[in-house]
Amino acid sequence: MEYADPAGSRLSRPRRFGWILIGVWTAVVAASLVWNLVQQRREVIDLAYTAATTLYEKDFLYRRWGAGHGGVYAPVTAKTPPNPYLSHLPERDILTASGRRLTLINPAYMNRQVYELAQEVGQPQGHLHSLNPLRPENVPDPWETSALKAFEQGQPEVRGIEKMDGKAVFRLMRPFITEKSCLGCHAAQGYREGEIQGGISLIVPMAPLQKAQGAMMVALIGGHGLLWLLGMVGIVVAVRNLERAHLQIITLVNTDSLTRLANRRFFIDFLEKAMAFAKRHKQPLSVIMADLDKFKAINDTYGHQAGDQVLAAFGRVLHANIRQEDLAARFGGEEFILMLPGITAEDAAILAERLRENLENLAFPPLTTRVTASFGIAQYQPDDTFETLVKRADEALYAAKAAGRNRVMIG
Repeated sequence: MEYADPAGSRLSRPRRFGWILIGVWTAVVAASLVWNLVQQRREVIDLAYTAATTLYEKDFLYRRWGAGHGGVYAPVTAKTPPNPYLSHLPERDILTASGRRLTLINPAYMNRQVYELAQEVGQPQGHLHSLNPLRPENVPDPWETSALKAFEQGQPEVRGIEKMDGKAVFRLMRPFITEKSCLGCHAAQGYREGEIQGGISLIVPMAPLQKAQGAMMVALIGGHGLLWLLGMVGIVVAVRNLERAHLQIITLVNTDSLTRLANRRFFIDFLEKAMAFAKRHKQPLSVIMADLDKFKAINDTYGHQAGDQVLAAFGRVLHANIRQEDLAARFGGEEFILMLPGITAEDAAILAERLRENLENLAFPPLTTRVTASFGIAQYQPDDTFETLVKRADEALYAAKAAGRNRVMIG
């Protein structure tokens, strides 16, 4: 069994409090980091949404402008062949005065070519889709089909993060409402002005935004790591200060201020625990009672300051001659007591004799006589209580006094 010296008691409470603080601080910093990372992800998604809506508004205006003019003409090239879906228009293709052949580019054709250019350079791109398309290429994929059906239920837009060709993209789709200018090409499909004709689907690559997000994540994690470390340093410093304060309080409460030995209350508590341990493990335990001889005469002749000097010196003698597992205390006035776990009465007598000799050999100017002490020893018995064990040691002490003082007696 381990016994703690009152001046070096284990500071479990401050350290336990420190560990609680560390846990709380770590949880707070981790929660802040998670919250900031979530907010950052939302901001990245918001940026993608802003880019998609900006593209949508721009393309919608271009489309409205083109539709308002009934389309525009462009030279016929390999990349811009005449639109077969406009073959019913008498002026789909025209010749200029110089003999240059032009073909009509309707808004859908114009948007499609712009989106193809965007795809080539890795920019946000879009597409017009419909559940009843003119062009097979305008057949929607499953995500777009779901969005188009949602529009029919009144949903104004559909958006989300998807995987396309193994890469993350932000997808936005909004309904395309049939306008009067659209009927020239789509009236044959049965559409009427104001009806949902389809939807404009936009795709924003997430890679550039995620790259920027990665740099911000590193900054966030590094900043929170530094904040956590600073907090940890503060907690460690605070707990150390708390331990020192706690040690001072424990010392004041459990220690005799003059001799720096344990006080009576602390000793009683530890002796009761030691007796229970000795009984359970069937180990010896001895107690030594010591009393300074004719101490009142020292106080009366030389004053209390000299008496205090003697008491403090005897306390140092006791402390210097006991083991770490032993405990010495000032029991009251000039009376001292020692607890010796694992020691028989005979071995305790050897220690008491050494203590007696050490005290007798000390000089205390201006005292002209040597200071001595008497010692009484008792070994713990299984039926002993604290009171009976101390009483037997006290009786042995008074037997030593009666026998002439300055001697050791076993009770």
